[in-house]
Amino acid sequence: MLRLPRSLELELRNELIALEENTQMPYVMSYEQMALERSEQIGEKRGEKRGEKRGELKSLLRLIEAKFGTPTPEQQRLLESADIPQLDRWLDRILTASTLDELLA
Repeated sequence: MLRLPRSLELELRNELIALEENTQMPYVMSYEQMALERSEQIGEKRGEKRGEKRGELKSLLRLIEAKFGTPTPEQQRLLESADIPQLDRWLDRILTASTLDELLA
């Protein structure tokens, strides 16, 4: 990526501001547009991960309640703080675990 010297960058910025004011049309530079698009992509990925975790946690809690009853507050905190790979492991083991403590061990 090419970086302008600071003085030229300020000059370009001032010219663009003047152009926007004269034409009453905002101008988005290509690097600003790329930064916006990248931010959107990052935000979407974070949202997808949160949604995936929320869905797996919800499924696991339903299975736990059906098989073992309501988890204790401590167990609930452990479940909620788990990452997706850990939730996957617990989902895989819930069919063979005899107790909730065994599942979460």
